[in-house]
Amino acid sequence: MGLKIGKVTGQYNRWRYTEDLSYAGYSTVNLTKTPANTVTIYDGITPITLGQISSTNYYGSVTTNLSGLGLQPFVIGKKYFVSGYVKNDADVERWFWPRYVGAGANAHGSCYMSITPRRYWTLLTATATNLPQPYWFFNGNGAINNATVTAYIGGFQIELVPDDTKIGVSVMGDSTVAGSSGKKDAENSVEWTRWAEGWLNVPFYNRGVGGNTTQQMIDRWAADMTPLAGDPYYVKYTIIQGGINDLPTQTAEQIVTNLTTMRDLAIADGTIPVMCTISPCNKTGDEETVRNQANALIRSNFNLVIDLDLILKDPANPNQLHPDWVGDGTHFTALGKKAIGQYIANSGIMSFLQPSPYQKLATSPFSQYTDVSYKLSLSNSITL
Repeated sequence: MGLKIGKVTGQYNRWRYTEDLSYAGYSTVNLTKTPANTVTIYDGITPITLGQISSTNYYGSVTTNLSGLGLQPFVIGKKYFVSGYVKNDADVERWFWPRYVGAGANAHGSCYMSITPRRYWTLLTATATNLPQPYWFFNGNGAINNATVTAYIGGFQIELVPDDTKIGVSVMGDSTVAGSSGKKDAENSVEWTRWAEGWLNVPFYNRGVGGNTTQQMIDRWAADMTPLAGDPYYVKYTIIQGGINDLPTQTAEQIVTNLTTMRDLAIADGTIPVMCTISPCNKTGDEETVRNQANALIRSNFNLVIDLDLILKDPANPNQLHPDWVGDGTHFTALGKKAIGQYIANSGIMSFLQPSPYQKLATSPFSQYTDVSYKLSLSNSITL
C-alpha cells in the first residue's frame, strides 16, 4: 500500500496471557460458533466457524470478557495496539469495526476486508471502561454493498505502544469532503474518507461542510478541529481541502493565505498538516484561471500535498472531472471517491506506527484455540 512502517521495539505480545483461553471465553452476538475447520488465513492461523444469523441491518460481534476470566493484559492509562487478521471467502469488499476501543462507542474508524488476508488494528488507551471487554469484530450497517460473505478472523494480538502514539486523521473541507449524503463519519458512509481509513486502517474524522469557503472553515476550526487533536482521537495528521467556493470572489493569493492560516492552526494543535489542491469543478474563464494559479501555489508552498486536481481531472479537459467520476461536475461519483481513498492510501504521504509481526505461540492444552480464530457469515440488506 505504500505505507511507511514504524517499528515497535522492546515490546511483546501481551495476548500470550489470554491466547490459550478455552472456546467458552469468546462471546458472540448474532453469530453461532461451530467446530474448528481446516481453513488457514495467515501463517498457520486456523479459524473456528461462526454460523450465520441474518437480520435487516446486520449486526454481529465477537468479544472477550477479560475481567470475567481473571486476566489482566492491560495497564490502565497505557496505549496498546489491538490487532488481528481478516479475510472474506469471496471477492467482495466490506468494512467492519473493532468495537469499544478507541474514540466513540463503535471505535471510530473502519477496517477493510476482502478476499486477501490482511492485518487490522486499532489503538486503545486502557481505561476502567474498555479494560474488560474489547470487541475483536463488530459488523453493523457499514457494508460497501449488500452481498453476503463469509469472513475469517483470528491471530489476535495486544501489544504495548509508546504513550505518544497517534494514528488519527482529521479532515477539514467543503461538500467534496462531506459528500452529498451528509453521513460523513456514520457507519454507512461511503465518502473518500471512509475508503482512505479502511485501507490505511486508521480513523478519519470527516469535518466537511457543504458550501464552505476557506474563511468559514477558519471560523469553525476551534469548534470542529482543535478538539480532535487530543485523546481519545489520537489525530496525527490534518488534511485541509478548500477553495472551490472561493473561486467566484477571491484571488489565488487570498485562497492560499487562508489555507496557510489553517495550516498554522493545525500545527498549533500539534498535528501535521496535509494540503489539497482544488479539484476540477467545470469552471471557465477567470475562475478556472484562479483555480490553476492557486493549485500552482499550493504545490510550491506546502510540504505535504494531496493533488486532487491531478487525481480527478479529465486529461482531455483539465477543467473537468474525469468522465468516469464526473458526478454533477463539482462532486464526484462513488468511483471517484474510491479513487481518492486509494490514492491517499498508496501515496505514502502519511506514515503511521503499525503492529509488530504476529507472534504465533506454542501449542497449549487448548491447541484447537491457540490462534483464537473464527469464521463469520455476514449479510447486510443495506444497498449504498
